[in-house]
Amino acid sequence: ESLGQNAEEAEVKARLLRSEEERMALDRNFGQAQGELLAIRKQLMESTQRFADLTEQVDLLTNLHVAASQLHASLDPAAVLRSIQEIATNLVGAEAFHVFIVDEKTGRAELVLSEGQEALTSSVGPGEGIIGACLESGLPHFATDPRVRAATPFEAPLAVIPFDLSGAVVGLLSIHKLFQQKTAFSELDFELFRLLGAQAATAVFASRLHMTSERKLATLRGFIDMLKGPAGP
Repeated sequence: ESLGQNAEEAEVKARLLRSEEERMALDRNFGQAQGELLAIRKQLMESTQRFADLTEQVDLLTNLHVAASQLHASLDPAAVLRSIQEIATNLVGAEAFHVFIVDEKTGRAELVLSEGQEALTSSVGPGEGIIGACLESGLPHFATDPRVRAATPFEAPLAVIPFDLSGAVVGLLSIHKLFQQKTAFSELDFELFRLLGAQAATAVFASRLHMTSERKLATLRGFIDMLKGPAGP
């Protein structure tokens, strides 16, 4: 403050003022650089998380593709059912679940497999409870909170995935407990359930056609053998 009495002191004072201004400018630049660095770090963390999520999705969909190949590898209904069971356990992570196949004559969903929970009934009709509603509409059902310590009651599944083939439900999967404690179903879960429903529907329908054709072929052969009659001496 005392500087400025002569030309030399005035020059020193001017230099000090310039230095202070430069220091303040450096402080501002440093603060801006810190803010940009934090933003870059945040973007990097978000990108890393997105990459991890994409990797998980690719791995899951790859596993589903492999499982779907196994699902369509056989036309035997028992083999198809085993493949659905493996997908539900290993990919979906279901600990307690039931698999239903729709009877073409009655239209009821017949229970063909139970895992981790005893079913209360052997079949469900259209509109009967949550499972019956999904059978009737062809739309899936998802609970708002899938966090459970024990399997939910048979009439209150966490999720129901219809095996829908061009608007016709040929089977269903009802899930009552998951191995992993989820706070909510994610978009990845919905995609997995959608693909599972489509692939399972195709496999069940193909195995049903094969079984029907084999039965008709056996009947036709028997009819032909009957027409031929017993062989002569």
